[in-house]
Amino acid sequence: MTRLALCVVLMAAQASGADRPDEDAMFGGGEPASQPASMPASQASAAAVVPKSRDTAALEEPPTADGFLSGRIKDDALRIGGKLYMRGFTSFSTEQKIDYSRFSVPMLVDLYLDARPIDRLRAQVLGRLQYDPFLGTGLGISLPGASTSTPPANPAVALDQAWLAFDIAHAVFITAGRQHVKWGTARFFNPTDFLSAQFRDPLAQFDTRLGVTMLKMSVPWEAQGWNFTAVALFEPTQQPAVGLGTGSSNTNPLAATSAATVPPTTRLTDIGGAARIEVAFKGTQIGIDGLVQRNRKARGGLDITTAIGPLDFWAEGAIKAGSDVPVYRKIAQVNPRSAVSLAAGYEAYAPAIVGQVAGGLSYDIALPESKTLSFMGEYFFNSIGYSNPEVYPVLAFNGAFQPFYNGVHYGALSAVFNDSNKKVTAILSNIGNFSDLSFITRIDCLVTILNHLQLEAFVGFHYGRRGGEFRFAMDIDAEDVVNPFTGELIFSVPQINVVAPLIDIGIGLRVAL
Repeated sequence: MTRLALCVVLMAAQASGADRPDEDAMFGGGEPASQPASMPASQASAAAVVPKSRDTAALEEPPTADGFLSGRIKDDALRIGGKLYMRGFTSFSTEQKIDYSRFSVPMLVDLYLDARPIDRLRAQVLGRLQYDPFLGTGLGISLPGASTSTPPANPAVALDQAWLAFDIAHAVFITAGRQHVKWGTARFFNPTDFLSAQFRDPLAQFDTRLGVTMLKMSVPWEAQGWNFTAVALFEPTQQPAVGLGTGSSNTNPLAATSAATVPPTTRLTDIGGAARIEVAFKGTQIGIDGLVQRNRKARGGLDITTAIGPLDFWAEGAIKAGSDVPVYRKIAQVNPRSAVSLAAGYEAYAPAIVGQVAGGLSYDIALPESKTLSFMGEYFFNSIGYSNPEVYPVLAFNGAFQPFYNGVHYGALSAVFNDSNKKVTAILSNIGNFSDLSFITRIDCLVTILNHLQLEAFVGFHYGRRGGEFRFAMDIDAEDVVNPFTGELIFSVPQINVVAPLIDIGIGLRVAL
């Protein structure tokens, strides 16, 4: 009688809850489909086989069923972890004494919570703390009409990721929140990376960029090798790299002195939209994408990756309806040692069309004893780049100096040696700005010790034209500006001397927490 009464109570409870959304109906029910091969990595865990609903499992299982064994209850549904990354950088120049060399010791701590209550639902939150005891407050100067100098917070706390991932009917995969999404195929320069916070530093071995808040929906068509992605974007992207954690290649010594002004997103019309179609066939992958957002220039992109014999080929191109950062042109004779002359000698203008194209090749060689050797080369064209580095101080003071995107023509070469048995990787990278004839060559070595601790070390050499992008230098004389009618002092510009870097040295330690 007791068991019969319990069944009656359960049946009555199910009948009274008929209006409650059924989990199987909401998530697809029925026989689960296989996981699409082209599914985004961040959602891979959300497409596994769906278990029975909790109500059905509770009725069918015997009273003594083990909830952990059946999968209804998980003892590891929440994982906690993170990363500790400690680095040290210094840069030397022949133009100043060694004890005046720039020195930085940035520390980065990532902590995350990763919850997977069921196989088709995942949530992750990742917070970041950055601190540099040697971080200065910047030069504290600006040209007339330049943006206000704002020192970065130190220590700085930021939200890198906070997202939910789930699927609908095993066919539509949704990720909502702050996340990382990379588009494009290029290895060094990435003009179609529309959904990243900033352009990536191609020499950095660890990407310190923060995520972007968006709602992303992907619909893979596995039978045809297609994938459709739609995005609602709640933050601007591809902003100039400014502040703590940037400039690890020492290409922009004024990066902390100014920042691009970004209008706050406060209206419904500020929400942007982006879409991408990916097609795969016969070893070739093609992507077509675009982005539209208020206060941003509309843009479209095309990328391709394929094999040409033993070579891997990639290319991508972006077209934008203008530039999101100020573009300057010379209008008068300029005295490069005068801040007033620099400010008055250039004007900002709005180009109608901006085009950027990158393409390259790679070749891999398998060596004995689990060793590999890879060679890569890439070319990059930037239609709004500059041929004369005389404009660089104006760009730096107006938040428009974007490392690796200042010139018109760039080239990059690299060689990577990897020994998986000894857990050693050596990288030789060369990047040149052929527009201003400045170059940087860097050697990185990464070694894993004690099974979990990664030791990193690099040395970089700057050469070529002084004042170019990779040998940025500036000499501004002290200057007083007075009212020509009254003779009163309006403002004073202090003497500014930025020496050209010659050698960079860095070391880092990285461990998972």
